[in-house]
Amino acid sequence: MNNYYTIKLLLKEIESKLECSRFQTAYSFVKNAIVLCFYDSSREYNLFLSSEKNLISCYLLNDIKEPRGNAAYFFSNLKHSEVITFEQIEGERALRFSFPDDFELIITLFGSSSNVFLLKENIIVQSFKSEKKWLGKTLKDIFPKMSQNTIQKKDIRSQILQIAPKLPRNFIQELIHYQQANLLSESLIKSEVERWVQHLEVNPSPRLLDDYRFTLFPESILPIPSKMEFSSVNEAIRRSWAIILNETRLGSEKQEWLNRLQQRIRYLDGLVEQATQTHIQKEQSELWQNYGHLLMAQPNQRLKVKEIRTQDFFSEKGEISIPLKEDFTLTENANRYYERSSNAKKSIQILEQQGEEAKNQLLIYKPVLTDLLNCDRYALFLEWKKKWKNQLESFNLQGSVQTETDGFTAFEMNGYEIWLGRNAKSNDIVLQKSHKDDIWLHARGVSGSHTIIRMRKNRENPPIDILEKAASIAAWHSQAKGQSLAPVQFTRRKFLRKPKGAAAGLVKVDKEEVLMVKPLRNGIE
Repeated sequence: MNNYYTIKLLLKEIESKLECSRFQTAYSFVKNAIVLCFYDSSREYNLFLSSEKNLISCYLLNDIKEPRGNAAYFFSNLKHSEVITFEQIEGERALRFSFPDDFELIITLFGSSSNVFLLKENIIVQSFKSEKKWLGKTLKDIFPKMSQNTIQKKDIRSQILQIAPKLPRNFIQELIHYQQANLLSESLIKSEVERWVQHLEVNPSPRLLDDYRFTLFPESILPIPSKMEFSSVNEAIRRSWAIILNETRLGSEKQEWLNRLQQRIRYLDGLVEQATQTHIQKEQSELWQNYGHLLMAQPNQRLKVKEIRTQDFFSEKGEISIPLKEDFTLTENANRYYERSSNAKKSIQILEQQGEEAKNQLLIYKPVLTDLLNCDRYALFLEWKKKWKNQLESFNLQGSVQTETDGFTAFEMNGYEIWLGRNAKSNDIVLQKSHKDDIWLHARGVSGSHTIIRMRKNRENPPIDILEKAASIAAWHSQAKGQSLAPVQFTRRKFLRKPKGAAAGLVKVDKEEVLMVKPLRNGIE
């Protein structure tokens, strides 16, 4: 979209509209894009420039409204100045506007140097990008001359570029393949390349290929089927840029959602697998309960031994050995085993419940993932988001992953958004922005980061593994970081109070629970 011949044809198409018009303003509302606004007695014209890598392009855009906020403005010196000339700089992929009082506006459309410059008497006084680098430099600095030896005559591609250095390089290999240029003699190569150039200059065919790449070559030269054909170069560039931008978005956004869904499905599969393995814990729970019964059948005394041998009435094994805590009585040891057995039963119940819930969630997640894998266009991806919006929201998968925002760190963990304060002031921001039903965690008894698990008004606690991972992260970001195990308090945000006049980050906790966890940077050992 930014090769020499495209720019030449674009200029021919739009120069009559912009010559003798007046400059209104220039603004940028997204990174690597700027809009130059012109007007005449009858209408307004917006020249759009994208300097994004692989999306460098320039075209006239009519259906755009100037943003009301969050925009950077440029080149106010030119306001209401009349365009004297609008031309392509000879031999370059660049356009030039000239204005009264020796002002010039240069648009460069090549590589990482794609930019817009304002010059006064051939000196750069402002630029769209990298202004500090360019201030005070001249036109010669913008267009450094390439060495004559840059292109060496080594292979067929180099020979072609020697003959026509301005040929669109992204199609050279395909032209060589389709036209079998590697089988031609040197003289025939020259006449073949000249034929290609003639088509670009005299008989261009603006079209989008099957993969939405823009080209001026007709199918007779580049026999790749057309997706769309155009009579206007400007319209072809505009459509191609929009489609490629969306396909680029599709790649990054789709991958982000794939990662989330696949990670969540792996987690749910793990819960289902754990639920199928509870027979081992059931056997252990039963064994501990039997230990308790056997010890309670003994006279209560403090034996101060590490184990006791007794008759096993619950199996045919005969005598068994039961480990003891030496400083406990037999009754206290029995109660310890009863407590272990009770905790194991509770754990089994939680695992089985989580396994059933995970099975139900997988019935939804897997079709969502299958649908996503079938999205091969951005429009289909947007339809996918709309179709599954309620499900994504209900499983805390809606929204985008963030890193640093609003003075605190935010990230996604197994479908849950986690907020982490970075200092005392940041801790206050975390509390102010969190919801009353969010889960708050903090290393107990020491200074550290306030940690929030976003619950999106869900009053059920998150899975225990999420709580433990978040607690490990909270412990890591505290003075308990060096401990092998650290107590971390957690509660709903609504059970915190900020005392009047309290220092930044200080809160009162009205109700809490405590987890013992190993401090870990990412919650994973």
